[in-house]
Amino acid sequence: MKSVFMLLLLSLMLTAAGASQAAPYERKTRYVNDYASLFTPEKRASLNETLAEVEQNEAVEISILTVDKLPATEQEIDDLADRTLSDWHMGDPRYYEDPRRKKVLDSIFKKLRDGKFDADNPAAIIQEYMQKAPPYRLPGRAILMIFSKEDNAVRLKSPKNFGVSATDWKNLNTYHFEPIFAHNDIHSAIDAVINMVLQTVVHLNEYERRDYISVFSASHYFPLKRYDRYVNDYAHLLSPGVKAEIAKKLKDYDEKTGTDVSVLTVKSTWSVSSHRSWESFSTAQFNVLNIGGMKSTDPDNMGVLLIVSQEDRKVRIELGAGYGGIYDTVMQDVIDNIVPALHDENYDAGIAEGVRQIISTTQANITFWEWYKWHLLAAGVVLLSLAVAIRNRFQNYVEVHWLIAGAIGAVIIFVCLKLVAILSAIPAGNGIHYPGGFGGGGGGGFGGGGGGGGGGASGSF
Repeated sequence: MKSVFMLLLLSLMLTAAGASQAAPYERKTRYVNDYASLFTPEKRASLNETLAEVEQNEAVEISILTVDKLPATEQEIDDLADRTLSDWHMGDPRYYEDPRRKKVLDSIFKKLRDGKFDADNPAAIIQEYMQKAPPYRLPGRAILMIFSKEDNAVRLKSPKNFGVSATDWKNLNTYHFEPIFAHNDIHSAIDAVINMVLQTVVHLNEYERRDYISVFSASHYFPLKRYDRYVNDYAHLLSPGVKAEIAKKLKDYDEKTGTDVSVLTVKSTWSVSSHRSWESFSTAQFNVLNIGGMKSTDPDNMGVLLIVSQEDRKVRIELGAGYGGIYDTVMQDVIDNIVPALHDENYDAGIAEGVRQIISTTQANITFWEWYKWHLLAAGVVLLSLAVAIRNRFQNYVEVHWLIAGAIGAVIIFVCLKLVAILSAIPAGNGIHYPGGFGGGGGGGFGGGGGGGGGGASGSF
């Protein structure tokens, strides 16, 4: 008796434990479960129709859950999404489709018993089954979208064997969904996110129909957008106060001079682009974000983009072609000045100082003479001292004296002519740029041409 009681108690405990793991939200409809009342009845009906059509055409089950507030931590959010996927049997076509197939088969058997089918004509039986039974689908083709009313946010989850990875959803959230919610009302943001998810499904299916095998990356199908004109801190490197201060400073400078300067931070280059070169990536983002209002190679483009990649530990100042080649040198100095702060992960100080120096140098309209005048004067003093020393050494040998003096003069003239030729050969945006130098901290990287862009400078930290 005692053992029976213990078994009963254990059974109740297991049942309770299973119930505690169940998702807190019941699946009342297949597509839209609006617990936070974010949609009007008309909107729910429209979404249900759209998602049913997507499932029919693309063979992907998409369900929307709205909640008042997400759990406190990302792990708890992930657990909620996992439980919901499991309890709603998303990505498990057998759960919903096997009973329907059984009903079709039962109907066919009944017709056979009633003599409505000729048992010797299997083609008719197969045709009946194919017309009425749901098509077979691969498991795991499902997407759960959880929208939070109070958090003004979204989280997406798919089964592990779905074509879009958890990392892809995370990247889309970082580079698109979060800024979409930050810059739009919640209803417009939800529409935009749903539209991007539907585009992802179409891209995935097109990709799967290709003949070659490689890794699908949803985030690469959606280039970065300039959600904010001045600061797009996707890597969350800046504190709110410094971010607002930089944005105000750049806005004031833009309104005063018309110079388009913008800051971009990313987690890594691979998370948003397939470009392997840091310089080509930077030039591509310059053009995608429309810095300066035109292509980077346009001779009138006076835009500047400061880019920091956290995981790559790289920084670059990408310039429009409106700046002369001397500005590659100028910006390399800026890079070298801010690398130590970035190396110490003091991103507030490093990026703010970079912006300050960019504004200062672009406002000054620096020429070759202004940048190198002290270098040239020092070289002139050295050469003059050398000439005087040679004169004194060979003052008793007039012919040798004039021969050496003439040689020095020829060297000076040759160097000056070469400098003039080089400067005339590097108008803005011709692709010939200063090769860069080595900075403090992690060391300035090589600057120069940004993959066919206007130029700039790079560094590593």
